[in-house]
Amino acid sequence: MSASRSKAFDLSRRLVAVAAIVLALVATANSTPTPTPTPTATPITGAVSGNATATPSVDSGVSGTGTGANTFLVGNEPAQTVSTSPTVPQFLISLVAIQGTGTLHGTPASAAFFSLPTTPGPWTSLGDWSCSTSDGNIHLAAAYRQANASDGPSVAVGTGSTDSWRFYTDSTKTTSESFFASEINVVFQRSVNSSAPPTPIDVIGTGSCADNASGTTVWNANTITTATANDVLVALYAASGAPSQNQSVGLFAGNPLLTLSLQPNAGAGPAVQPAYGYTQLISSSFGPGGGAAGTYGSPTPFSFTTGLGPGEGVVVVIGLKPLGS
Repeated sequence: MSASRSKAFDLSRRLVAVAAIVLALVATANSTPTPTPTPTATPITGAVSGNATATPSVDSGVSGTGTGANTFLVGNEPAQTVSTSPTVPQFLISLVAIQGTGTLHGTPASAAFFSLPTTPGPWTSLGDWSCSTSDGNIHLAAAYRQANASDGPSVAVGTGSTDSWRFYTDSTKTTSESFFASEINVVFQRSVNSSAPPTPIDVIGTGSCADNASGTTVWNANTITTATANDVLVALYAASGAPSQNQSVGLFAGNPLLTLSLQPNAGAGPAVQPAYGYTQLISSSFGPGGGAAGTYGSPTPFSFTTGLGPGEGVVVVIGLKPLGS
């Protein structure tokens, strides 16, 4: 082959290669790219009759006990508590209230001290709140735990004087005192981030008292300011009353929270009840709206009632971090 023909052939091959590259680039530019999947947030789900739902709800249960005057109080976990190592987050609250004057040493309930139960495992204090007037005397305390394989339906929260809720005259907890008392235990499933670091508690409010002199009294909880969006708000409230008085507590009309079972004092002890609500479902009349972090119980307060007088009521609202937070 002559030199001129060889150069022409080589040039032709280069032009063909360049054309192929150009066609490939054009095809790539005109193609529709495969989109990168956008991660989606895990919804806060609840359980209604065992079926998952996108609307937050509490799959909860309550177990309550009341007693005559005693130095300790034993309760049970709700029947809905998972009896094996949980596959869903479970958050347990134990709530106890004492009233009146101790029958052993005359200690007012508002001045008494508590020790936490230690079964079926450790409990962590949420705090205690007391109220006292000439019309009544009440002291409320609460503790929580993340359920594990030790928990289950009707598992005992305390089994005797040494591992149960106990009442004392002094901060050193060496002198026992005897009170009329009531206890409620509640489990929240698929709603609270029970393993949130460093704690599942977003915020604990301050207690509010009600002096119920003669009959039904309406009183407001203090406002609570959350730091986490979509909190689960839980109101813990109780009222004292004479033994066998059948004292009751409840939500005042318009309160957007939902009640759980009531432990009345028909037999003995104060009336105790928890209630709950999701900030994302609470209207802007009671807070920022839409589940945003901020102050709740304002401009419209969360209001509660006691049934009979004389007596004394107490309420505190706490904010729990939601599942998915």
